[in-house]
Amino acid sequence: LGESLILVPVRIEEHIELIVEVVQRPSGGPAAQRGYLRFVAQMADLVADYVRREKLRWISHRERLLEQHEDWYARIATRTTRDERNQAAAQALSELLGGEQALLLRTTPGVRALAASGTNALDSRSEIVIAATKLARQLVGQRRDDHQTADWRDGQWYHASARRGSDEPSIEQTLVKAETQALVDQLCQSLRGRRLLCIGLHDHHDSLAILSFASDALERQQIDATWMHAAVRTGRCIGALLPTTGGQRLLPRSLSADSSAAWHSHRRLATLRWAAWILPAMIGVAAALFPVPQQISATATLRAENKRTYYAPSNAIVQNVFVKEDQSIAVNTPLLKLTSRELDNEIDRLNAQYQQLEEQIAELEMRLSLGVASNSPAQSAQEQDQIDSELKVQKVSQRHVQQQLEFRQQQRSELSIVAAEPGHVATWNLQNRLVNR
Repeated sequence: LGESLILVPVRIEEHIELIVEVVQRPSGGPAAQRGYLRFVAQMADLVADYVRREKLRWISHRERLLEQHEDWYARIATRTTRDERNQAAAQALSELLGGEQALLLRTTPGVRALAASGTNALDSRSEIVIAATKLARQLVGQRRDDHQTADWRDGQWYHASARRGSDEPSIEQTLVKAETQALVDQLCQSLRGRRLLCIGLHDHHDSLAILSFASDALERQQIDATWMHAAVRTGRCIGALLPTTGGQRLLPRSLSADSSAAWHSHRRLATLRWAAWILPAMIGVAAALFPVPQQISATATLRAENKRTYYAPSNAIVQNVFVKEDQSIAVNTPLLKLTSRELDNEIDRLNAQYQQLEEQIAELEMRLSLGVASNSPAQSAQEQDQIDSELKVQKVSQRHVQQQLEFRQQQRSELSIVAAEPGHVATWNLQNRLVNR
């Protein structure tokens, strides 16, 4: 053989997982060969350490991911009201799956938006909610056929038409119906996204989650079955913690779980006919026994009469927030405190420069006073004039630095924002776009 093959086992924990293959041409004596083998053994140790560190990093990542899942599941389960659970579920889906926006909708008995991530006030008349409701109604109404590669209940990607910058439809768009694609484009435009992910949240598929992604950073995930399976499994786990979206049912759940199977069953049709006869009679009896006063209900949007918005005076980082939402505040109540490293460094530099100029001025004044007191012929009038002129220049520079320092200190004092008038804190959320405000 013109070459020799050296196999070096790499031990990971208690068993061998990798083998380093080293191909070496025979050269040198036995001492050189032994030295090269020691070098190969050292390289094997480095490879083993690298693999061990990668495993520890992967295990640590899985532990953090598991803790994050447990934390979100606990937040959803501990909410007391239905709306709070729905909003927590939408926020959990947005953060766990990496979407910019998550919408939670009910599909049975009617399509209705329940919650959205990033906001506690969901306006059913907003453009985003209307577009999401239309898309969900279209997905629920259409049946799975041979032209579809997947079902939204098992996880399905939908792409905007302009995502590739051309008028030709992509491969994914050719597999989607035209009316569905139009609704996808409308919702993507409202959410400023480029792709949507639709998954079912319950075993009976009576809840739908729509996630918006603003970029193609997850381009590989549309063909990654493992990630899609994990996303669907996460959605089902979150959906299991939600309350029943259809409310209390008078009929068995099996009658409303699958509408297509219900209408093809004679027994279920008989039950529905019986319910159609008995329910109006029960409603009439209840209305006769328990009269209800006439009430007129209407939707309205409440707005504050006086509203004040506080902005950061310059580029800075929020250091402390002293108030919470819905908190009552008085005049001069501290709201938040900002910090700017650039401003702090500039103030430190001006302080050092001011101190240096002060020392130079003191030195020049001492030299000038000593020359005048001694009346030494060695210090001529020309030298005294030169020292006096330097002293004036240093004092002018000192005043200029002092003005800059006072201006910077005033800027830093403005980073502590206080309330200019009494009132209530409305919100700190900067992504509240669903209420059309």
